[in-house]
Amino acid sequence: MKFPTLTKFQLIRTTDSLARGRSAFSHFKLIPQSTLGRIAVMLAILLLINQAVSYVWVTQYIIKPQINQTMYLIASEVKVINQQLKGYSGVTPIASSINSDLKNAGLRLINSSLGEPSSLSQATFYRSLTNSLIESLNMPTEVRLEESDALYAWVKMPEHEHLWLRIPLAKTDVNYPAPQLVFLLAITCLSLIGGWWVARSISRPLKRLEFAAREVGRGDRPGDLKIVGTTELKAVTTSFNQMALDVQRLEEDRTLLLAGISHDLRTPLTRIRLASEFITDDEHEIRDGIIRDTEDMDEIIDQFIGFVRDGRDEHIEREDLNELIRIVAAPLDNPQIEIVLKLSVLPEYSFKPLAMKRLLTNLVENARRYGGNHITVISEFDSKAIRIRVQDKGPGIKDSNIEELFQPFKRGDAARGGKGTGLGLSIVERIAELHEGKVRLFNRPEKGLEACLTLPRYREFS
Repeated sequence: MKFPTLTKFQLIRTTDSLARGRSAFSHFKLIPQSTLGRIAVMLAILLLINQAVSYVWVTQYIIKPQINQTMYLIASEVKVINQQLKGYSGVTPIASSINSDLKNAGLRLINSSLGEPSSLSQATFYRSLTNSLIESLNMPTEVRLEESDALYAWVKMPEHEHLWLRIPLAKTDVNYPAPQLVFLLAITCLSLIGGWWVARSISRPLKRLEFAAREVGRGDRPGDLKIVGTTELKAVTTSFNQMALDVQRLEEDRTLLLAGISHDLRTPLTRIRLASEFITDDEHEIRDGIIRDTEDMDEIIDQFIGFVRDGRDEHIEREDLNELIRIVAAPLDNPQIEIVLKLSVLPEYSFKPLAMKRLLTNLVENARRYGGNHITVISEFDSKAIRIRVQDKGPGIKDSNIEELFQPFKRGDAARGGKGTGLGLSIVERIAELHEGKVRLFNRPEKGLEACLTLPRYREFS
């Protein structure tokens, strides 16, 4: 008697494996934060749900009917053999008489009263098959599957505790995973690859937008971004390009306005300075006052120009920061000012020389102006950053006022005394941001203020 193939019975073992995998996956709670990861995971989950639904549908409406049909055929054979067994009074003559008749159909009737054969003891019990056969027989029984040179079903004969019917089901020449499991893994891999490709096509334009936004924030002009991607991404990119152009025009207008005002103010200042030279010595106090005022105004104009021209258009060069520190400190090397340089050997660094010189000059000049005649400049670095620290021994400043010093026209004179325009630290902060760095001020425990410039060792434009 021939029975339909039951290679799909391997799905029953697959169900147990999937249940264990689901239990392990329940502990995985890390949610990707990137668009790429989230879209890929979302697509993978949707496709996995689709496959789970397909798995249940195939199991319930294709595999289960096949199992029931097979168990029905087996039940018919078991009933026939069971009728033959009723004519025998003992168990021993059964194996010799009926078993010989069953061999022609490839079946064997095994007596396990003296011990189960190894093939039966190694066979796997399947409750679903057993329940299906019980429904067909309406009698208690048990079904086990044996996988050796072929696939065999072992069926315990009803009303005979030690009699087993061995039925060949299908050949299993090679061992391979259940087809549904292979299909599920293939779909999972394809869904992950597809999700990664879709998410990448979205995330790449967003990455370019992120980089360009930082460039615009530093005052640079990144150029028009390539308009690619979906309709929404194209619209965002087009709007961003227009915004960057508007910001650039606004910056140019502001620069032109401040530069023009500063230039125009210098002409009457020059005339006032020349006119003051003709004042007689009898009025030298008035003359000296006018000269001091014009010098102060000239310094204010220089600060305005420095604030406008913060080095955005300057080319980047790879030089030694320590050498630049020595150049800035050289004019202060005189008997009235004590300046100490504690410079570590720094790696070559990419920066805008004129802008960086203006930054260091402002820090050192602030220390000289507000912190007395003792200045210490320290340079150091580690694997992530380069730091330049300018320390003084002045009266310091209230911690609550430190952040305000970086705002234009804010001065710390109330705490430290002195004069200035209030643009020095604003210029310092802007130049530091151009180099992706930061400037911090804090009071030293031993007295005085420290300005610490931190620059990243590796930058996108380096």
